[in-house]
Amino acid sequence: MAGGGAAVPPATFHNLQNWINQQQSSPTPLTDEQREALLRLELAVHAVPVPEPEPELGDRNWVGILLEYRAANQRGPNGISGVKFTEGAVDPTGRGVLKWKCRVMIDEYSETFPIPGFGLLSDGTPPSFARKKDAKQYSAKCAVEWLQANGHMPQEGGVRFPKQITPQQTPIKQEPKPSPAIPAITSKEALKARVASSPVPPATPAKTPPKAPMAASPFDDSQPSATYEVAELCKELDLPVPLYIMDQPSIGFWSGHADFGAEGYRVPFLVDVVRVDNIMSKKAAKERIAEELLKHLRGVQAKREEEKRMFLEAVDTTMANDAP
Repeated sequence: MAGGGAAVPPATFHNLQNWINQQQSSPTPLTDEQREALLRLELAVHAVPVPEPEPELGDRNWVGILLEYRAANQRGPNGISGVKFTEGAVDPTGRGVLKWKCRVMIDEYSETFPIPGFGLLSDGTPPSFARKKDAKQYSAKCAVEWLQANGHMPQEGGVRFPKQITPQQTPIKQEPKPSPAIPAITSKEALKARVASSPVPPATPAKTPPKAPMAASPFDDSQPSATYEVAELCKELDLPVPLYIMDQPSIGFWSGHADFGAEGYRVPFLVDVVRVDNIMSKKAAKERIAEELLKHLRGVQAKREEEKRMFLEAVDTTMANDAP
């Protein structure tokens, strides 16, 4: 017989088989000695598999990183986009010791994470964890690493890629010159000079108040905050600066809209046009509202510049036709 121990007599197997058959056909109560002997025999015959060690998670909050990325990169309709976790308990050893597995779905990929190459074990299953919290962190870690590897998220330093910065030309400050004597001009020349030197709309205040310090975007601290840009552009266009009305429909998420108050009649093209829902963090929700407002305000600015250009062209054409 194989092995270094003494051989077991065939009669032992025969007696055990007879006793098992008898218990199956007409069971009798087991003694403590019989019960302990059977359990020991089962453990010896069917060794409990040793579970694989839990993967390392590090000290990063992977769930928080994934939710922050989703808040800054909404993809779904109406600005609503999801991160869906699915958790479940398993008993890998069959001994009543429950462990946890978790998968997560994101918009950028059709399958739930972990996936092959990003977190699955060699048998094609996700690892199990003693704590539900760790299983959730692991699925989020796999999703974040996939987003980074496929160019959706920077490898380090935040959840959004920095915006392209367009260099701004610094205006040349000219020293004031003495006003020359004003020559006599025709009425048409006076009209053209007046139009060319007048902004649209006319500037009413004699002095321009200093600008507030530029605030940084919560998504990218190298870029100006959209709320700051909205305030400055509204002042430039002589429009009311909006308030941001925020509410919290659920824990951790914010909704809101822009409110122009009593002067809303001056901006009918902006009233009720901007609203966001279910954005993670109050500051991010406010920034998203401002980003949408900027699109419309820049359209107003471009329209006014075009109207001014067309008016000047009309004046030139009229003067050319009237010239002798």
